[in-house]
Amino acid sequence: MGVDQALVPEQEIRAAQESLRKVRARGVRWLLDRVADDGKPGAADIRNGYYRMPWVFAVVGEREVAARVLSWIERTTLTAEGDLREGVPREAFVHRWATYPHSLLAQGAWALERYDTALALVNTMRTTFQDPETGGSYMERPEARSRRQFIFPTAQMGLAALASGQSDVAEGAFGWFDRLWAAQPELPDVLYASGGPQGLRTVADHDDEFIGKVDFRQPRQAFYNPGISAAFLSRCYMVTRNERAKEIATGILKLSAGGTQDQYSWWESRQICKFGWGSAMAAEIDPAGDHIRHVLRMARWYVESQREDGSWVPSGFLVPEPDDSHAIEKTTEHTLWVSLMLTTLAGATGRGPVAAGRRPEPRHDHFGRVARRARRVSHSGGTGGFSAGVTVGHHRGRAVAMLVSNQGSPAFSFRLGHAARLVLGRRRPPARERAGTVASLAHRRRRDRPRISGRARRAGARPAGPGRLAAKITEHHLGRVWTPRLQPTGPAPDITVVHHEIAASGAVVADVAITFTATTQRVRMIVLPSGELGGRWGTGRARRRRAAACTPQAR
Repeated sequence: MGVDQALVPEQEIRAAQESLRKVRARGVRWLLDRVADDGKPGAADIRNGYYRMPWVFAVVGEREVAARVLSWIERTTLTAEGDLREGVPREAFVHRWATYPHSLLAQGAWALERYDTALALVNTMRTTFQDPETGGSYMERPEARSRRQFIFPTAQMGLAALASGQSDVAEGAFGWFDRLWAAQPELPDVLYASGGPQGLRTVADHDDEFIGKVDFRQPRQAFYNPGISAAFLSRCYMVTRNERAKEIATGILKLSAGGTQDQYSWWESRQICKFGWGSAMAAEIDPAGDHIRHVLRMARWYVESQREDGSWVPSGFLVPEPDDSHAIEKTTEHTLWVSLMLTTLAGATGRGPVAAGRRPEPRHDHFGRVARRARRVSHSGGTGGFSAGVTVGHHRGRAVAMLVSNQGSPAFSFRLGHAARLVLGRRRPPARERAGTVASLAHRRRRDRPRISGRARRAGARPAGPGRLAAKITEHHLGRVWTPRLQPTGPAPDITVVHHEIAASGAVVADVAITFTATTQRVRMIVLPSGELGGRWGTGRARRRRAAACTPQAR
């Protein structure tokens, strides 16, 4: 049972903040001493343990140092295509964690506004390292590939994609997590952390038993998996408002929360390190949870586990004799998580209603199952923080179009803020129209003004109350209700958003032209704040009857 995070005593939060600031300062000082004037990180000739440096320096305010390090990495570590060069930069990641440096470097580059570098890195992950079938991140590089996929590289790849607005990569990673979580057979005691084309992997290979199975009743486990999962899924929920992402994030953190106390024995194992980060990210989307308490517990862990010189090293049972490259790798990581925990403690409990989870929102997943599987055809630009995109997919040979309403930056083109609803084609219009013909739009807008303004009942609409959307609307339901009303298509039609606007009430209206081989069909779509969908085709009574028939209902 969760508790309101605001009920955590303020003095406990202030004490944790003070301790974490000291921890962060010591970690930053130690790291700064290991950067040369030209940006070269310490121990860079031994091993690539520096891939997180640009991100952590950007986060802690040392942006000039971050820029020097990233420039050195661009010159000596990365190819022009955004991959790791052969030799020391790559050799530690041929057989394991192939995308981990790419994703962390991408986040650092994005934080420094070097969008070209960040996007090149994410594109390399998309084209070379993400399984197009599952959405997961391959464990190995192409020259040593087995198609194994694990939690934490997939999560970090998804985070980099979210940060850079690459929706296809992020959506693929989320789909991988969704299936992995649904297939778990031994929760809450055991988490299987690996999947692939054949689904969940419960039988480990000889070299991945430790990383592939986490038994929360035992010590010396890969306890980092829930934390990084929750970090990605929480940020995914912020962007998409997909309740499933929030559900998995909070559920997977409970595995760590209910696990053995041996997780916190830092002198033996440091695998719990990401639990504080994941809890901090979850605290920002789940105000009724007890995540802040776990952040405070991990604050004590960081204070206790930091060495006197300000550094950290890996778990002794995994790396018995760590060198400077290992210390840089762990110190950049822990300093970063401490900084992000401090960010959450500074403001998570006082966020306003715009924040994810702070107010009721129409849930995009009423229609999201179809929407996520559809194929994007075109996307319009944004105006005033609102952008509209239309997607056409094919279900039993019939077209389904979707308009996406984005409350936020158009750079995140898949941000399904208030609505993700389907626009449906019905039949050929009485006369051919070109996409640019807008003469009747003003009349249509005046006629539909009562619906757009929220006076739905006076306009004959039926708002979808709690009872109407109580049942889960599945893809089968959508097909059963709408398939008879969709026009068969051959080649993918051309889609044009002729006009769109968003009213103060939150309603969305769009005029869409769907051009088939010989004709253009004009569709007017209305999404009410309640989530009800309406559409208009043709004229008169038949048009109103078809618009009413299009409105989805729980049946």
